[in-house]
Formats: sequence, structure tokens, C-alpha cells
Amino acid sequence: MEKVYYPTGQLEYVGRFENGVEHGEWVYYYETGVKKYVESWENGVEHGIHYDYSPDGQVYRELHYDHGRLVKEVDLSKMK
Repeated sequence: MEKVYYPTGQLEYVGRFENGVEHGEWVYYYETGVKKYVESWENGVEHGIHYDYSPDGQVYRELHYDHGRLVKEVDLSKMK
């Protein structure tokens, strides 16, 4: 498990390693505490859907990965 904090003490991101590489969900935050990104990793490569959040907490983009390869990008800000 890795947790990194801003100088203010607010959590910047949290995630875990397995066998020395990123694995599972990693969550990044703005200094305000609102989610910034949520990433999904499998054995050190991006896999699954990543979500990007605006400072107001709304998901504005999805990035779909298949074992490290970006296969789809969905800009949700254009759908509103």
C-alpha cells in the first residue's frame, strides 16, 4: 500500500503494489479532498476503466484500457 500526502496533510493518492508493480485501484485526489482520478491496474499495466473527475467531483472522462493499451476514450463533458 502506498499513500502520498500533499504538504498540507491532505491525501494526494493511494494505491497498492503487488510483486513490486501497481495492481488494483489507485485513487488520486485534489488538494480539496475531491477525487481527481481513479485508475485500474493489473500487474503493472493499466487495465479497465479510468475515471477523470473535475474539481466539482463530476466524472468528465473515461479512459478504457486493455492490458496497457488505450482502446476507448469517452468525453462525458460533451454529453451534458
